[in-house]
Amino acid sequence: MRRFAIVLSCLSCASCAAPSARWERSPTQRIELLALRRNPQSGLEDTADDQHLFGASYLHAFRGSDVALDVGVRAGSFERVSQPDTEYVETHAGARWRFLGAAGPLQPYLGVGLLWNGRGSNSKRYDDEFDADDEDDDLLGWILSHSSPYASLGVDFLVGPVSVGGGLRAVCGDGVDLSAAHPDDFALDVYVTLGVGF
Repeated sequence: MRRFAIVLSCLSCASCAAPSARWERSPTQRIELLALRRNPQSGLEDTADDQHLFGASYLHAFRGSDVALDVGVRAGSFERVSQPDTEYVETHAGARWRFLGAAGPLQPYLGVGLLWNGRGSNSKRYDDEFDADDEDDDLLGWILSHSSPYASLGVDFLVGPVSVGGGLRAVCGDGVDLSAAHPDDFALDVYVTLGVGF
């Protein structure tokens, strides 16, 4: 009986360890599947102009930091009123900052980064800033000139290696709003995610 009490006491101490220590050992990498609705002007009611995207993101949290690398791809096919169906693909690269830290299951974050899509890549918005000769030699300049900035505000809820979350993302870029006859250069996304860490 005495041995049982000692073992029980040790287990109790281990289970009462600081929560932050447990969360610091959580996976540093995560794959997220996501679904989003772009420019939900009609609320929850579906319309012919609705835009639904699906995709995946790879997150890599830097140890000892509340910042994580965020790269991913999203795609969708849309039926538009009085317009032909259209396909859409975008990729992004950025960072997430968990502004309340990563020491608990509830982790709100701010995200910023750059986005590329086939429509935005066809634009030459910054040609005045880059000479043709410079663009040939400056890969970074070309990448930046064909990108679009985005910002997001979201929250993740972690249960062991599994996470569920959601948030809002604003994008300023050519052709991101496909609901208009002439695509606009601003979009607002409402999204939900399901992730697994490893």
